[in-house]
Amino acid sequence: MNSTVRWCGSVFWIICGTWQQWGHAHGFGERYDLPIPLSYFVVGACATVLLTFIAVAMMGHKPPAPQAAIRAFNWRVPRVAHLFCQTLGLGLLGLTTWTAWAGTGDPLMNFAPTWIWIAWWIGLSLFSAFVGNLWPALDPWRTSFEWMQALLRHLGCTRTTLGWVWPQPLGVWPAVFLLLGWSWLEVIYALPSSPHRVGWAIVAFSLLQWIGMFCFGREVWQGHADVFALYFAQLGRLAPVRASPDGRHLILCRPAMMSAATARAGEVGFVFAMLATVLFDGLHGSAPWLMFQAVFDRGVPRGFDVNGYIAGGLGLVLVWLCLTLAYGLTCWMTSRWLKTPGSTQIAQLFVPALLPIAVGYLVAHNFSGLIIQGQHLLTLASDPLGRQWNLWGTAGRPIDIGLIDAATTWYVALTAIVLGHGVSVWVSHRLALATVPTPAAAIRLCVPLTVLMIGYTALSLVAIAEPLV
Repeated sequence: MNSTVRWCGSVFWIICGTWQQWGHAHGFGERYDLPIPLSYFVVGACATVLLTFIAVAMMGHKPPAPQAAIRAFNWRVPRVAHLFCQTLGLGLLGLTTWTAWAGTGDPLMNFAPTWIWIAWWIGLSLFSAFVGNLWPALDPWRTSFEWMQALLRHLGCTRTTLGWVWPQPLGVWPAVFLLLGWSWLEVIYALPSSPHRVGWAIVAFSLLQWIGMFCFGREVWQGHADVFALYFAQLGRLAPVRASPDGRHLILCRPAMMSAATARAGEVGFVFAMLATVLFDGLHGSAPWLMFQAVFDRGVPRGFDVNGYIAGGLGLVLVWLCLTLAYGLTCWMTSRWLKTPGSTQIAQLFVPALLPIAVGYLVAHNFSGLIIQGQHLLTLASDPLGRQWNLWGTAGRPIDIGLIDAATTWYVALTAIVLGHGVSVWVSHRLALATVPTPAAAIRLCVPLTVLMIGYTALSLVAIAEPLV
């Protein structure tokens, strides 16, 4: 009973403690005082999302056009360009692995950590969302496996995989937990940027990929368990440029998030893992989080969780569960309100509408880091091992931390979150129009989800406004 009281009390203080009138500059090490109280920003942002719903409900009465009707062009990718991308992906994997093991142990002077956490994880994610998903062409594990298959066929081997059948109930749940594990490594683990630990992570993931593709086949494995293939594919649903399944054509067309698709088991959980990983990164290390960890430490034996790994993992899973359960409850209430069965179908229907929120969170949390820390890649390009080289004349180039200030960071984050939720409202309405028979039914179907998005908007703004020093 006492432990229950402690946990309830911690939740209360976490909620109360986040309602501050401050903003922070992520990565600046400084506090930024907002020109007006945070509550004004939150109310204004929530009102904007509500007004967006009203405007969309009044203006949009036609279902979206078929995908094929709005294609602008279909460009065939030259074989040499496709081969170049494959070679580039393999080369970058080799360079990253080599620098991780052979370079200096200082993360700031080693190419591998900056490339993995800044250029690849953040830069490629944003490129996938706003331009198009290049990962299938760059994916070194896909390329190496395909080339190995081609070599075996050339040598006369007719069977290059074991051909195991993927259990359908399993869906994409392995990728969900791998994404949560990756977030744990990024946010909670003490030394995520240690070059040697980056090297070990590359080795472990490479073995997992090759073994999985050999057992189930490349397409099956990447469609269900390859966390990064699924992650970039989800982000690519927002992009205007899309590659054909064989990667030989680039098509400019309506973003795939505008089209309803049959969601596989665990896909809702995967999208909410995308949301939770970024939201938890904003909350981790904040004053409310420190209160949560203090309560956790009092409830476990002394020395049980010295590094905070267990508390961090628990907090990450709780954030993911809370977001997912809130969405599931909203869909259930919608089905009860409209007296229609199928809360699961409603949840799967609106999965694409959640992606703009994920991208908004991604921009809000990582914009400043990409701009500031991304400059360091020029230095590391000339000295990737940290051995005082100057291959391209950029070694020792100073980082201009004044390129973006705290105020700009805050307003970019605010705009990204509001736009993300606004676009989500619009997409959900379009998906509803394509599903239900009348515009009035589409509006009723979207009302509970809009209320939930308003709550998400408030929570996300509070999270990014928590001062971190």
